[in-house]
Amino acid sequence: MDEFKRLTKDETNAIYRRIYAYVGEIVCEWNEVEGEMGKIFQMCMNPDPRYPAALPFWTIQGFRGMLDATGAAVKALCFKEAKLIEEWTEIRSKLEKANKIRNKIAHGGIWHELPRDRDQNANDIFLTTSGEKQQDNHYAEVRGEPGAKRYPTPESKMRVYDLAAIPTMIRERTTELKIFHESIWVTFEATYFNLDRR
Repeated sequence: MDEFKRLTKDETNAIYRRIYAYVGEIVCEWNEVEGEMGKIFQMCMNPDPRYPAALPFWTIQGFRGMLDATGAAVKALCFKEAKLIEEWTEIRSKLEKANKIRNKIAHGGIWHELPRDRDQNANDIFLTTSGEKQQDNHYAEVRGEPGAKRYPTPESKMRVYDLAAIPTMIRERTTELKIFHESIWVTFEATYFNLDRR
């Protein structure tokens, strides 16, 4: 009887370390996204550094709340600037998608799956998202209910190569926020932002 291929302890640990490194990088890069949103919020509310309008921003719980507050501030300042509103709408849509991915990763866990059959000839190590729906599906599988998907489901698995591209994607969102911040400044510099900084 042929043995299924098993990863050595060193190979397994190396994969774990790479997954943890990517998760850490993703979480840290996400802080940059939130920081840029805070700058946009402050600029829209009151760009004068003597009045730190960003302080309330950092009391908001959760990214969705931060996104909504930033969006409201942008709309309040830029309501006559259709191009800026359109840019913000596009950026917001990308941020919502990125946040879903970030949440899956931040709330996921590492799963080490041993070979189940001869078609799967090696161990499989991946990050998997956890959630009520998946737990319900897992119990349905255990109970042998018809139509239950094998847990974890393929769409919940994120391997090292899946995680590798995510920090770059998050950095792209940060860059878009920086460019948008600059666009707001350029648009309103001569009027709204013309401050006496003596």
